[in-house]
Amino acid sequence: MSGLLHLLTMRLRRDRQPLFVAVVAVVVGVLVGLAAVGFIKLLQGFQLAFFGIDSRYLASNLRQAMADNVWVKVTVVLVPLIGGLLVGLLTRLTMPDGRPQGIADVIEANAMRGGHLSSRVGWQAALLAALSMGSGASVGREGPIVHFGASIGSLVARTLHLTRHHARTMLTCGVAAAIAASFNAPLAGVFFALEVVIGHYGFAAFAPIVLSAVSATAVSRFLLGDETAFVIPSQTIANVLETPAFMLLGVASGIVALIFMASVRLAKRGFARSGIPLALRPAVAGFLLGLIALALPEVLGVGYEATDMALHGQLGFSLAFALLLVKILACALCLGAGFSGGVFAPALFLGAMLGTAFGAVAVSLVDVPTSALPVYSMVGMAAVGATVLGSPISSILMLFELTGEYSLLLVVMVAVVMAVFVTRLADIHSFFTSQLEDRGIFVKDGHDVSVLERVSVGSIMDQQVWTLPPDADMVTVKQALLTSNWGRLCVLDDQHRLLGVISLTHDRDRLEEEALTAGELAHDGPYLTPDMTLADAVRVLRNSDEAHIPVLNSEAVRIVVGQVHEHDLNHAYHQALLSHEGYDDIERVYQTERRR
Repeated sequence: MSGLLHLLTMRLRRDRQPLFVAVVAVVVGVLVGLAAVGFIKLLQGFQLAFFGIDSRYLASNLRQAMADNVWVKVTVVLVPLIGGLLVGLLTRLTMPDGRPQGIADVIEANAMRGGHLSSRVGWQAALLAALSMGSGASVGREGPIVHFGASIGSLVARTLHLTRHHARTMLTCGVAAAIAASFNAPLAGVFFALEVVIGHYGFAAFAPIVLSAVSATAVSRFLLGDETAFVIPSQTIANVLETPAFMLLGVASGIVALIFMASVRLAKRGFARSGIPLALRPAVAGFLLGLIALALPEVLGVGYEATDMALHGQLGFSLAFALLLVKILACALCLGAGFSGGVFAPALFLGAMLGTAFGAVAVSLVDVPTSALPVYSMVGMAAVGATVLGSPISSILMLFELTGEYSLLLVVMVAVVMAVFVTRLADIHSFFTSQLEDRGIFVKDGHDVSVLERVSVGSIMDQQVWTLPPDADMVTVKQALLTSNWGRLCVLDDQHRLLGVISLTHDRDRLEEEALTAGELAHDGPYLTPDMTLADAVRVLRNSDEAHIPVLNSEAVRIVVGQVHEHDLNHAYHQALLSHEGYDDIERVYQTERRR
């Protein structure tokens, strides 16, 4: 049966490849849609088992129950502790490296493992996440659902023996379908997958991703209904003069996002240095979370109830600001200790609280008509969410799909741009890339960095180098620069060791100083060695203003053996990615293109 299926898929791939990919994308969407609905039901089941409440109004129900029964207070403290103990033990026993799985692992799988993600780890991680949130952990549900959806896409690709290129596409289809189904937001699902996982908007990937997202949304709407996550009254901007205030809110959102991400990292390091066993850390965090929840139960779970209250203008400055601070602490404890969950729902929560608090202050400072507090809450949600996820376009779209309110487009875009600008100034791309960088993995724009890691600089370097002796005069230097291909010279001593470089671009002004020699004009610059990888070359190029880097035989001897050109590296790499299989040998492609 397996052999027949393989032969059938091979025939379809060869004769009707676009149609075949489209059908598989729809299948992935349907499966992920069913999985997302199942995950949400499982989460509600755990919450009902632990707290006796299965609705999103967990906080208000607990607040009223605690006022009437002291034993409910004991439950609020003990449930996160017990849940943390179970999550910690199961994570240690079942998860790779004994840590929770999430969107960062999906990005890594796409970029470095050709779209391979374990389906066993996928469903086990989803189970642990549902257990975490069901017992009150202050985390979001989108990360686990995305990971689960991606693992389903990867499983389908392996079952059908798809190529590495199409396996990555199916993994990304699973991501888009997961977001679309869980939030009833197909547009946001598509652009989240493109922005965060793939890193580009190529049509070859766009078409199947759209089909998966639409299919998953159809399944979700059929089983759960067609309501948006937040139902709010229509909102408008009261005064165009408020635009600077929304710009300032964007700046504040970027700062809050940075504080949030730094707090999680700090908490994780704190737990690591505490000496508490890995399996017990979630229990400790759960106990502390329970103590916080005695005063502010809104920090428990996903937190949609408090976000909904902010969007309806039911929170004042004091409570919103308190929830902002306490939510950062609660999320840092849970994520830093090892509870399984995502960060998008916490980011929405933080953005809504920040927007409410900011709006309350802004409204009190001016005498002109201003927008209602829910407007500020919505803008804050989009801005914080965009910076934490590193996905400005999909965050804007998701806000509108979650709320059904499209009249705030201009101010939301302004605030998101300002927030992302702040985080990029701090050299932070997203929460997920920061997680990967902590593991020593640097993924840029969704590219398969494993391709770059497998090829050495020496295998693709250009051995033609224009050189001069250090005593050459300015007339000789100018003539050599004009005749060289790249307007760049290497100045060598009599043993062919590099003394420095002369560049027509960087040294143009000093070329008029006739008294100088080549050795006096030459300046130090970056260099490579043949044993470095192309990933190393990309990092050197990125951190310099040079487009042509000399290659030395070794750092100690410094004999020039060639040079690497940025355009050659980019061309060879992209040819490999765009080839039929997507991952042909980069050295062979490079040499073929050079001969042409």
